[in-house]
Amino acid sequence: MSDSPVRTKRPKVPNWLFPAAGFAVSIVSLFLAFRKFDYGELGRDVEHLIWPWVLLGVAFELVTYVVDGWRWLVILSPAEQPSMLQCTRATFIGIFANDVLLLKAGELIRPYLLTRWAGVPLSLSFTSAAIERIMDGIAMVSLFYLTSLDVPNLPWELRDSMFVFAVIVGSVTAVFLLVLFYRTHAHRVVSGGKWTCKFIHLLEEIHLLGNWRTLGIGFALTFLYFLCQFLAMFCFARAFNFDFGLKDSAFVLLVIRFVTLVPAAPGNLGVFQRAGEFGLHLLMVEPFNAKSFALIAYFFITAPPMVVGAIAVMLTGMSIGEIHKQAHHARREHEATRKIPQTEVS
Repeated sequence: MSDSPVRTKRPKVPNWLFPAAGFAVSIVSLFLAFRKFDYGELGRDVEHLIWPWVLLGVAFELVTYVVDGWRWLVILSPAEQPSMLQCTRATFIGIFANDVLLLKAGELIRPYLLTRWAGVPLSLSFTSAAIERIMDGIAMVSLFYLTSLDVPNLPWELRDSMFVFAVIVGSVTAVFLLVLFYRTHAHRVVSGGKWTCKFIHLLEEIHLLGNWRTLGIGFALTFLYFLCQFLAMFCFARAFNFDFGLKDSAFVLLVIRFVTLVPAAPGNLGVFQRAGEFGLHLLMVEPFNAKSFALIAYFFITAPPMVVGAIAVMLTGMSIGEIHKQAHHARREHEATRKIPQTEVS
Protein backbone atom coordinates (compact mmCIF):
# COMPACT_ATOMS: atom_id res chain seq x y z
CA MET A 1 0.00 0.00 0.00
CA SER A 2 1.39 3.42 -0.96
CA ASP A 3 1.98 5.94 1.80
CA SER A 4 1.85 8.87 -0.59
CA PRO A 5 -0.75 11.44 0.38
CA VAL A 6 -3.94 11.67 -1.65
CA ARG A 7 -3.91 14.80 -3.77
CA THR A 8 -7.14 16.75 -3.81
CA LYS A 9 -7.98 18.65 -6.95
CA ARG A 10 -8.27 22.36 -6.58
CA PRO A 11 -11.61 23.79 -7.72
CA LYS A 12 -11.29 24.91 -11.31
CA VAL A 13 -12.26 28.46 -12.23
CA PRO A 14 -15.14 28.33 -14.77
CA ASN A 15 -14.10 29.36 -18.28
CA TRP A 16 -16.97 31.82 -18.50
CA LEU A 17 -16.06 33.74 -15.33
CA PHE A 18 -13.38 36.10 -16.69
CA PRO A 19 -15.27 37.00 -19.92
CA ALA A 20 -18.42 37.59 -17.88
CA ALA A 21 -16.52 39.83 -15.47
CA GLY A 22 -15.01 41.75 -18.39
CA PHE A 23 -18.41 42.34 -19.99
CA ALA A 24 -19.85 43.40 -16.63
CA VAL A 25 -17.09 45.98 -16.21
CA SER A 26 -17.69 47.28 -19.75
CA ILE A 27 -21.47 47.48 -19.32
CA VAL A 28 -21.17 49.45 -16.08
CA SER A 29 -18.54 51.72 -17.68
CA LEU A 30 -20.74 52.31 -20.74
CA PHE A 31 -23.68 53.22 -18.51
CA LEU A 32 -21.60 55.69 -16.53
CA ALA A 33 -19.96 57.16 -19.63
CA PHE A 34 -23.15 57.65 -21.67
CA ARG A 35 -25.83 58.56 -19.18
CA LYS A 36 -27.25 62.01 -19.97
CA PHE A 37 -25.26 62.00 -23.22
CA ASP A 38 -26.23 64.66 -25.78
CA TYR A 39 -25.81 62.97 -29.17
CA GLY A 40 -26.85 66.12 -31.01
CA GLU A 41 -23.95 67.99 -29.46
CA LEU A 42 -21.67 65.08 -30.37
CA GLY A 43 -22.68 65.51 -34.02
CA ARG A 44 -21.81 69.20 -33.87
CA ASP A 45 -18.45 68.36 -32.29
CA VAL A 46 -17.70 65.97 -35.15
CA GLU A 47 -18.64 68.65 -37.69
CA HIS A 48 -16.21 71.10 -36.10
CA LEU A 49 -13.26 68.71 -35.92
CA ILE A 50 -10.05 70.07 -37.48
CA TRP A 51 -9.38 67.21 -39.88
CA PRO A 52 -5.69 67.85 -40.65
CA TRP A 53 -5.02 67.31 -36.93
CA VAL A 54 -7.15 64.14 -37.03
CA LEU A 55 -5.20 62.72 -39.96
CA LEU A 56 -1.88 63.54 -38.30
CA GLY A 57 -3.07 61.82 -35.13
CA VAL A 58 -4.10 58.71 -37.08
CA ALA A 59 -0.65 58.64 -38.70
CA PHE A 60 1.07 58.77 -35.29
CA GLU A 61 -1.25 56.04 -34.00
CA LEU A 62 -0.29 53.71 -36.86
CA VAL A 63 3.42 54.51 -36.48
CA THR A 64 3.07 53.44 -32.83
CA TYR A 65 2.59 49.81 -33.85
CA VAL A 66 5.39 49.93 -36.40
CA VAL A 67 7.67 51.03 -33.55
CA ASP A 68 6.25 48.19 -31.44
CA GLY A 69 7.18 45.69 -34.15
CA TRP A 70 10.65 47.22 -34.41
CA ARG A 71 11.14 46.92 -30.65
CA TRP A 72 10.08 43.26 -30.75
CA LEU A 73 12.57 42.59 -33.53
CA VAL A 74 15.39 44.21 -31.52
CA ILE A 75 14.59 42.24 -28.35
CA LEU A 76 14.62 38.95 -30.27
CA SER A 77 17.74 39.74 -32.29
CA PRO A 78 20.31 38.05 -29.95
CA ALA A 79 18.59 34.69 -30.53
CA GLU A 80 16.41 34.92 -33.66
CA GLN A 81 16.18 36.99 -36.83
CA PRO A 82 12.57 37.50 -37.90
CA SER A 83 11.93 40.24 -40.43
CA MET A 84 10.55 43.68 -39.64
CA LEU A 85 7.52 42.92 -41.81
CA GLN A 86 6.76 39.72 -39.91
CA CYS A 87 6.96 41.47 -36.53
CA THR A 88 4.81 44.38 -37.70
CA ARG A 89 2.17 42.16 -39.34
CA ALA A 90 1.92 40.01 -36.23
CA THR A 91 1.59 43.15 -34.10
CA PHE A 92 -1.29 44.58 -36.15
CA ILE A 93 -3.08 41.22 -36.19
CA GLY A 94 -2.66 41.05 -32.42
CA ILE A 95 -4.23 44.51 -32.09
CA PHE A 96 -7.14 43.42 -34.29
CA ALA A 97 -7.61 40.28 -32.19
CA ASN A 98 -7.70 42.34 -28.99
CA ASP A 99 -10.45 44.47 -30.54
CA VAL A 100 -12.71 41.61 -31.64
CA LEU A 101 -11.93 38.67 -29.31
CA LEU A 102 -12.18 38.18 -25.57
CA LEU A 103 -9.46 38.33 -22.92
CA LYS A 104 -6.86 40.17 -25.02
CA ALA A 105 -6.45 37.18 -27.33
CA GLY A 106 -3.92 39.14 -29.37
CA GLU A 107 -1.34 38.50 -26.64
CA LEU A 108 -1.56 34.80 -27.56
CA ILE A 109 -1.95 35.20 -31.32
CA ARG A 110 0.92 37.62 -31.86
CA PRO A 111 3.73 35.33 -30.56
CA TYR A 112 2.17 32.32 -32.29
CA LEU A 113 2.23 34.07 -35.68
CA LEU A 114 5.91 34.91 -35.32
CA THR A 115 6.61 31.27 -34.52
CA ARG A 116 4.62 30.16 -37.56
CA TRP A 117 6.11 32.66 -39.99
CA ALA A 118 9.71 33.00 -38.80
CA GLY A 119 10.28 29.71 -36.97
CA VAL A 120 10.98 31.48 -33.67
CA PRO A 121 10.60 28.97 -30.80
CA LEU A 122 7.25 29.56 -29.14
CA SER A 123 8.82 29.98 -25.71
CA LEU A 124 11.09 32.75 -27.01
CA SER A 125 8.16 34.44 -28.76
CA PHE A 126 6.18 34.53 -25.54
CA THR A 127 9.19 35.55 -23.45
CA SER A 128 10.11 38.41 -25.77
CA ALA A 129 6.50 39.60 -25.75
CA ALA A 130 6.53 39.44 -21.93
CA ILE A 131 9.71 41.54 -21.85
CA GLU A 132 7.94 44.13 -23.99
CA ARG A 133 5.10 44.29 -21.48
CA ILE A 134 7.56 44.68 -18.59
CA MET A 135 9.19 47.58 -20.45
CA ASP A 136 5.72 49.07 -21.01
CA GLY A 137 5.02 48.81 -17.29
CA ILE A 138 8.27 50.55 -16.31
CA ALA A 139 7.61 53.34 -18.82
CA MET A 140 3.98 53.74 -17.72
CA VAL A 141 4.92 54.11 -14.06
CA SER A 142 7.75 56.58 -14.64
CA LEU A 143 5.82 58.67 -17.18
CA PHE A 144 2.68 58.73 -15.02
CA TYR A 145 4.55 60.17 -12.07
CA LEU A 146 6.22 62.75 -14.32
CA THR A 147 2.99 63.89 -15.99
CA SER A 148 0.88 63.89 -12.81
CA LEU A 149 3.16 66.17 -10.77
CA ASP A 150 1.07 69.29 -11.56
CA VAL A 151 -2.34 67.61 -11.56
CA PRO A 152 -4.37 69.08 -8.67
CA ASN A 153 -6.32 66.82 -6.33
CA LEU A 154 -5.05 63.56 -7.79
CA PRO A 155 -7.39 60.91 -6.29
CA TRP A 156 -5.77 58.68 -3.69
CA GLU A 157 -7.32 55.62 -5.35
CA LEU A 158 -5.44 56.33 -8.57
CA ARG A 159 -2.22 57.23 -6.75
CA ASP A 160 -2.26 54.14 -4.53
CA SER A 161 -3.26 51.83 -7.40
CA MET A 162 -0.35 53.11 -9.45
CA PHE A 163 1.96 52.54 -6.49
CA VAL A 164 0.80 48.90 -6.21
CA PHE A 165 1.30 48.52 -9.97
CA ALA A 166 4.80 50.00 -9.63
CA VAL A 167 5.68 47.46 -6.92
CA ILE A 168 4.43 44.59 -9.10
CA VAL A 169 6.35 45.84 -12.14
CA GLY A 170 9.50 46.31 -10.05
CA SER A 171 9.27 42.80 -8.60
CA VAL A 172 8.72 41.16 -11.99
CA THR A 173 11.57 43.21 -13.48
CA ALA A 174 13.92 42.03 -10.72
CA VAL A 175 13.03 38.38 -11.42
CA PHE A 176 13.60 38.79 -15.18
CA LEU A 177 16.93 40.50 -14.64
CA LEU A 178 17.99 37.66 -12.34
CA VAL A 179 17.02 35.10 -14.97
CA LEU A 180 18.50 36.98 -17.92
CA PHE A 181 21.85 37.99 -16.46
CA TYR A 182 22.52 35.74 -13.45
CA ARG A 183 21.65 32.30 -14.73
CA THR A 184 23.75 30.43 -12.14
CA HIS A 185 22.09 32.23 -9.23
CA ALA A 186 18.66 31.68 -10.78
CA HIS A 187 19.36 27.94 -11.02
CA ARG A 188 20.34 27.90 -7.36
CA VAL A 189 17.17 29.73 -6.30
CA VAL A 190 14.83 27.27 -8.05
CA SER A 191 16.78 24.11 -7.28
CA GLY A 192 14.84 21.38 -5.54
CA GLY A 193 11.38 22.56 -6.60
CA LYS A 194 8.76 20.35 -8.16
CA TRP A 195 9.05 22.02 -11.55
CA THR A 196 12.81 22.54 -11.43
CA CYS A 197 13.71 20.74 -14.68
CA LYS A 198 10.95 22.44 -16.59
CA PHE A 199 11.84 25.88 -15.24
CA ILE A 200 15.58 25.50 -15.73
CA HIS A 201 14.95 24.59 -19.37
CA LEU A 202 12.98 27.84 -19.66
CA LEU A 203 15.81 29.75 -18.00
CA GLU A 204 18.24 28.45 -20.61
CA GLU A 205 15.98 29.63 -23.41
CA ILE A 206 15.22 33.13 -22.14
CA HIS A 207 18.84 33.63 -21.11
CA LEU A 208 19.53 33.87 -24.84
CA LEU A 209 17.77 37.24 -24.81
CA GLY A 210 20.02 38.64 -22.06
CA ASN A 211 21.96 41.18 -24.11
CA TRP A 212 22.47 44.59 -22.49
CA ARG A 213 22.76 46.41 -25.82
CA THR A 214 19.60 45.05 -27.45
CA LEU A 215 17.54 45.35 -24.26
CA GLY A 216 18.78 48.93 -23.86
CA ILE A 217 17.73 49.77 -27.42
CA GLY A 218 14.40 48.02 -26.84
CA PHE A 219 13.85 50.07 -23.69
CA ALA A 220 14.62 53.30 -25.57
CA LEU A 221 12.14 52.27 -28.28
CA THR A 222 9.54 51.79 -25.54
CA PHE A 223 9.66 55.51 -24.84
CA LEU A 224 9.42 56.24 -28.58
CA TYR A 225 6.42 53.88 -28.64
CA PHE A 226 4.72 55.91 -25.91
CA LEU A 227 5.76 59.23 -27.47
CA CYS A 228 3.93 58.30 -30.69
CA GLN A 229 0.78 57.55 -28.66
CA PHE A 230 1.11 60.83 -26.77
CA LEU A 231 1.49 62.74 -30.05
CA ALA A 232 -1.59 60.98 -31.46
CA MET A 233 -3.65 61.99 -28.41
CA PHE A 234 -2.23 65.54 -28.61
CA CYS A 235 -3.34 65.79 -32.26
CA PHE A 236 -6.84 64.52 -31.46
CA ALA A 237 -7.12 67.03 -28.61
CA ARG A 238 -6.10 69.85 -30.95
CA ALA A 239 -8.59 68.59 -33.53
CA PHE A 240 -11.26 68.90 -30.82
CA ASN A 241 -10.10 72.46 -30.02
CA PHE A 242 -8.73 71.53 -26.60
CA ASP A 243 -5.88 73.78 -25.56
CA PHE A 244 -3.80 70.82 -24.35
CA GLY A 245 -0.06 70.52 -24.23
CA LEU A 246 1.78 67.27 -24.83
CA LYS A 247 2.06 66.64 -21.08
CA ASP A 248 -1.71 66.89 -20.56
CA SER A 249 -2.34 64.59 -23.51
CA ALA A 250 0.19 62.10 -22.14
CA PHE A 251 -1.47 62.15 -18.71
CA VAL A 252 -4.92 61.38 -20.15
CA LEU A 253 -3.55 58.55 -22.27
CA LEU A 254 -1.64 57.05 -19.34
CA VAL A 255 -4.79 57.07 -17.21
CA ILE A 256 -6.60 55.26 -20.04
CA ARG A 257 -3.79 52.74 -20.45
CA PHE A 258 -3.69 52.06 -16.71
CA VAL A 259 -7.45 51.68 -16.24
CA THR A 260 -7.80 49.44 -19.32
CA LEU A 261 -5.45 46.91 -17.74
CA VAL A 262 -8.54 45.51 -16.01
CA PRO A 263 -10.49 42.74 -17.84
CA ALA A 264 -13.09 44.21 -20.16
CA ALA A 265 -15.00 43.57 -23.37
CA PRO A 266 -13.11 43.40 -26.68
CA GLY A 267 -11.49 46.70 -27.60
CA ASN A 268 -11.89 47.92 -24.00
CA LEU A 269 -15.32 49.19 -25.02
CA GLY A 270 -16.82 51.31 -22.28
CA VAL A 271 -13.78 51.19 -20.04
CA PHE A 272 -11.77 53.33 -22.48
CA GLN A 273 -14.50 55.98 -22.59
CA ARG A 274 -14.96 56.04 -18.84
CA ALA A 275 -11.21 56.21 -18.21
CA GLY A 276 -10.79 59.00 -20.76
CA GLU A 277 -13.62 60.96 -19.18
CA PHE A 278 -12.04 60.46 -15.75
CA GLY A 279 -8.60 61.62 -16.92
CA LEU A 280 -10.09 64.71 -18.58
CA HIS A 281 -12.11 65.47 -15.46
CA LEU A 282 -8.86 65.59 -13.47
CA LEU A 283 -7.67 68.26 -15.94
CA MET A 284 -10.82 70.32 -15.24
CA VAL A 285 -12.53 69.59 -18.59
CA GLU A 286 -16.32 70.07 -18.59
CA PRO A 287 -18.22 66.75 -18.22
CA PHE A 288 -19.96 66.73 -21.61
CA ASN A 289 -16.82 67.82 -23.48
CA ALA A 290 -14.97 65.00 -21.71
CA LYS A 291 -17.63 62.43 -22.70
CA SER A 292 -17.69 63.61 -26.32
CA PHE A 293 -13.92 63.72 -26.71
CA ALA A 294 -13.46 60.28 -25.10
CA LEU A 295 -15.85 58.75 -27.65
CA ILE A 296 -14.26 60.52 -30.63
CA ALA A 297 -10.73 59.68 -29.47
CA TYR A 298 -11.74 56.04 -28.96
CA PHE A 299 -12.88 55.80 -32.58
CA PHE A 300 -9.75 57.33 -34.08
CA ILE A 301 -7.39 55.42 -31.79
CA THR A 302 -9.12 52.06 -32.33
CA ALA A 303 -10.48 52.04 -35.87
CA PRO A 304 -7.35 52.71 -38.04
CA PRO A 305 -5.14 49.97 -36.46
CA MET A 306 -8.16 47.67 -36.53
CA VAL A 307 -8.58 48.22 -40.28
CA VAL A 308 -4.87 47.57 -40.92
CA GLY A 309 -5.07 44.47 -38.73
CA ALA A 310 -8.14 43.21 -40.60
CA ILE A 311 -6.29 43.59 -43.91
CA ALA A 312 -3.30 41.71 -42.45
CA VAL A 313 -5.63 38.91 -41.35
CA MET A 314 -7.16 38.72 -44.83
CA LEU A 315 -3.70 38.33 -46.35
CA THR A 316 -3.14 35.21 -44.23
CA GLY A 317 -6.05 33.48 -45.99
CA MET A 318 -7.61 32.58 -42.62
CA SER A 319 -10.16 34.11 -40.30
CA ILE A 320 -9.13 35.54 -36.95
CA GLY A 321 -11.12 32.74 -35.30
CA GLU A 322 -9.08 30.09 -37.13
CA ILE A 323 -5.82 31.81 -36.17
CA HIS A 324 -6.95 31.97 -32.55
CA LYS A 325 -7.84 28.28 -32.55
CA GLN A 326 -4.47 27.31 -34.03
CA ALA A 327 -2.65 29.51 -31.50
CA HIS A 328 -4.46 27.80 -28.62
CA HIS A 329 -3.62 24.38 -30.08
CA ALA A 330 0.06 25.33 -30.48
CA ARG A 331 0.24 26.56 -26.90
CA ARG A 332 -1.35 23.36 -25.55
CA GLU A 333 1.07 21.23 -27.57
CA HIS A 334 4.00 23.29 -26.33
CA GLU A 335 2.88 22.97 -22.71
CA ALA A 336 2.44 19.22 -23.13
CA THR A 337 5.99 18.79 -24.43
CA ARG A 338 7.35 20.82 -21.50
CA LYS A 339 5.74 18.65 -18.81
CA ILE A 340 8.42 16.67 -16.99
CA PRO A 341 7.48 13.69 -14.81
CA GLN A 342 8.37 14.24 -11.15
CA THR A 343 10.58 11.14 -11.16
CA GLU A 344 12.94 12.88 -13.55
CA VAL A 345 13.60 15.71 -11.13
CA SER A 346 16.73 15.10 -9.16
